[in-house]
Amino acid sequence: MRTIREFKTQVQALAGVKSTGQFCGLSEAHRTFWKVLNTLGWRLRTQEPEQTTDVDATAFLSDTEWRELETEFWALGR
Repeated sequence: MRTIREFKTQVQALAGVKSTGQFCGLSEAHRTFWKVLNTLGWRLRTQEPEQTTDVDATAFLSDTEWRELETEFWALGR
């Protein structure tokens, strides 16, 4: 299983941006999608924020969840 952090890193690279701000600045849809990822990361976390510097790295996605998020990402366009 892969993590929310890995997914965020992948979509930033695919979008050709290096930061969260750049990704969210692409469109309102991109900003909304990032909020979805943040909410999902918080819900799926396996450690509390006090225990780790990156909650997203502790939030694991199933293969199905990963594919569904990829589909949503590609629907955003560029």
